[in-house]
Amino acid sequence: MIGTIMVLAVVVYLVWMFWGRAFHMIGQYKKGGSQFKLSEPLDYEAIYQKLKEGLQYPDNRNLFYDEFGQPSIAGRYGTYTIHTEDTLLTVQAETNGKLNKNMRQTEEVMCLAAYIRKIFEPAAPVNPYQLYKRMRHARRNGLIISVVLIIAAAAYSMAALSPALDDTAKVRNAYLSQYSTTVTVGDAFDNFFGSPKWKAYEEGTQERVDFQGNCTYSGEQVQVRIVFGIYGDTFQVDSVQINGKEAPALISAGLFSAVYGETDSSGGTVSSAE
Repeated sequence: MIGTIMVLAVVVYLVWMFWGRAFHMIGQYKKGGSQFKLSEPLDYEAIYQKLKEGLQYPDNRNLFYDEFGQPSIAGRYGTYTIHTEDTLLTVQAETNGKLNKNMRQTEEVMCLAAYIRKIFEPAAPVNPYQLYKRMRHARRNGLIISVVLIIAAAAYSMAALSPALDDTAKVRNAYLSQYSTTVTVGDAFDNFFGSPKWKAYEEGTQERVDFQGNCTYSGEQVQVRIVFGIYGDTFQVDSVQINGKEAPALISAGLFSAVYGETDSSGGTVSSAE
């Protein structure tokens, strides 16, 4: 349950980081996020001179007049144009690219507008440098957080799976002492049977370990399934099946004897799959 919640949290965060945040930034820009009012109307030449003297935007690559005689600024992610209508000054961005590019441009143009506003209104309640740091660090921090969340979710998933792996080890790394105290169950079974497979599972509240493999019995290739029950720190053989049918006790004993290299007294011949 917790693992599922963590995976969902990762997905939600990634969706926000790469799509939700973009729509949020573009929406703020369209609501006037790069506009402010001047104290009086100014022509483009006066605005250009003010920008030339006082613009402190760190990623200002160039300040110039565009083909329409409007002041323009080349930034990190795009080129932005100053437009005025009476006392309303707007820093315009071209948002006709891909979603992430549009997000970077609209975030930069709103940051740039804050720097420009400070030139004309030093007491404006805005901190351009904080906006700039947030813009520059947002993508890097987002990627770092995404990686951390993904690693955390993967680690939790592995931890959730580890009890099942430990349950198989309770049998594989243990001994059937009536047959051997030096050869583990895992070594004996994996060496004797062909295509050995181990699986841990729960049946109600009972923990079990399932082993399946093939060998030769009375001259025929057969599929063997052995189910172990886990009881605290101990285990026992709960079921032995050959080709899907429960094997009698005598045949089961003969099978285990063959696995551990002892004489088979079951009446049938059991041999390794090799």
